[in-house]
Amino acid sequence: MVFKRLADLHQPSVRGWQKYKVRETSEAIVGAVTGPLAAPRTLLLGSTTPKATFST
Repeated sequence: MVFKRLADLHQPSVRGWQKYKVRETSEAIVGAVTGPLAAPRTLLLGSTTPKATFST
């Protein structure tokens, strides 16, 4: 996953994006999306199992 802060502007040829390497995986259902689907701003995730946990 790559990301940048919302307050940071996109600047060509400048490395403002950060990488986050996911080491654990989990299946999730996307319940809602804010922003355009091509570039979502936030996601509301859900699980089909009652004991599923999500960490940030």
